[in-house]
Amino acid sequence: MTPRARAGTVIDRFRHVLWIGGGTGAGKTSVATALVERHGLQSYYYDWHDARDHSERVNPIRHPAMHKWEAMSADQRWLARPADMAQAALDSSRERMEMVIEDLVARPEEQAIVAEGYGFYPELIAPLLASPRSAVWLLPTPEFREQSLKLRGWAAPVGTRDPARARANKLERDALLTEHARRAAQASALRVIEIDGSASLDQVVQSVEQHFTPILERLARSAPASDPDRDESLRLRVIGSFPRFLATCTRAHAVVERVAARCGLAPYQLGLMNSAYLAAGRDHFTEQTLRDAIPGTENSRLGPGHWQPLIAAGFATAHGSGWILSAPGLAVLVEFYGEVRAEVARRIAPPALTGRVGEVLERMSLAIPLSPRASRIRAMWGEDPGTTLMRLYRAVWELSIYFRHAGPANRLWPVGPRLQMLEREISDLITLLAA
Repeated sequence: MTPRARAGTVIDRFRHVLWIGGGTGAGKTSVATALVERHGLQSYYYDWHDARDHSERVNPIRHPAMHKWEAMSADQRWLARPADMAQAALDSSRERMEMVIEDLVARPEEQAIVAEGYGFYPELIAPLLASPRSAVWLLPTPEFREQSLKLRGWAAPVGTRDPARARANKLERDALLTEHARRAAQASALRVIEIDGSASLDQVVQSVEQHFTPILERLARSAPASDPDRDESLRLRVIGSFPRFLATCTRAHAVVERVAARCGLAPYQLGLMNSAYLAAGRDHFTEQTLRDAIPGTENSRLGPGHWQPLIAAGFATAHGSGWILSAPGLAVLVEFYGEVRAEVARRIAPPALTGRVGEVLERMSLAIPLSPRASRIRAMWGEDPGTTLMRLYRAVWELSIYFRHAGPANRLWPVGPRLQMLEREISDLITLLAA
């Protein structure tokens, strides 16, 4: 359920947000990225947080639909009736809006934000709008969506016993969701742009930009004059919304800011490179499921708006219909991990995190990849390095939740069994990482 506030305050709080919703494969990220670069705006990529940060924050009581989805097998997700799949997606999106609002409230209001995502359905966004010119929906035709996903290298949802049926079901589900968005936008008199391939990307960007022009002009007039102290505060607050598993486990805000600035990267670009590396061998069951980012393996599931800036900066190279991290990109990650190790050793653990958890943190500081060579890492760990690190981050993150929210009302799981399971997992990880 979308969080609500006193009358008038919700709309006021989101006057600086420009919303881009729409169907999968419509080019939302590419359009948003173009606007961010042209106008110097903040960016909020829904699918980025959806696949990483939001999944870590699911509470079975507050987010039953999301919790149910996370617990499903691939067959349960993709071999159901498309209408049921569409309803499940809508239910999850309503719950995720709570997290989106939490994320955006944590961002500075002094700088406009372009927020884009497939889960921004009109009925969820309309209550937040001060003007209908603050939102637009890009809705692809079925033919355009299928062609777009084909160019990205998408074949079918992974892990099902019937890939062909899963693929057909997903396409039908997405078509149903697009029609839902169209009807909801019409009901609220909100702008829809049909994406059928007849307009180029630049033309679509221009249409969206023209739609947003009154809001962009108002935000430009109200922007405060540049002030070094304020600008530094804004940068730190933007970094504060970096994916929370990284922020919570490493307190890496300053590290991300420092390394990104030194390398000429935006913080989200460093985060994209980091997640591409850590997600090797994992499947988030979303549009931007990432393949192994070790050189030689194509990474094409993200929309082009996510990865083209990395290619332009020299930290990734085009590969087929996608991209791979380049040698300079991997060198940046090795540098980043080295600084994270120092930050972990110095700042991660509050005094209550001692004993076994302290041992985990010590091992984790040694477990960060010392070499970008996948064969060496796999030989050292006995499993994919991204899998090990993600499990380790998650285990420590969950333990930190317990220590930071000691009240029973704030605990997300039954304490005894969950802590025992984490203890066993941590012990196994220590054994693996110490080998």
